[in-house]
Amino acid sequence: MNRYNLLPQWVGNPETALATWNSESFAGCEPVATRRRIRIAKRLLRFTFQSFSAYEEEVLEKYGLDYRRECLRDWHVTSILPSRLPMEWRQLSWHIPEPPVQLAVPAPRAAS
Repeated sequence: MNRYNLLPQWVGNPETALATWNSESFAGCEPVATRRRIRIAKRLLRFTFQSFSAYEEEVLEKYGLDYRRECLRDWHVTSILPSRLPMEWRQLSWHIPEPPVQLAVPAPRAAS
C-alpha cells in the first residue's frame, strides 16, 4: 500500500513483502480483485491502522507532544494535530471503504 494512495495491492509471497522497502519492488503485484482478497485486505488494513495507532500512542508517551510536533513540522501535508494521531488511526481502522468497483472484479474462471 502506497503512503499517499491507500489502494492495496495483493502480494503473492508475504516473505518477499517483508524484505521490501521501496515501491518498485511491488511492480508485479495484482489488484485486490476478488471478494475474498477484499475481505483479507480490509482485515490487514484494520490491523495495520491499529498498529499505527499504538505506535503513535507510544511515541507520545515516550517522547511527548513537543517531539511529535517537531517531527511533523516539515511534513509537506499536515492536517491532523499530533495529539490526535492515535485516535485518528484507530477511527480510520473501523472505516475502511470497499475498494473502487473496477477492482472488485470476479476472479477468472478456469476453462472447461
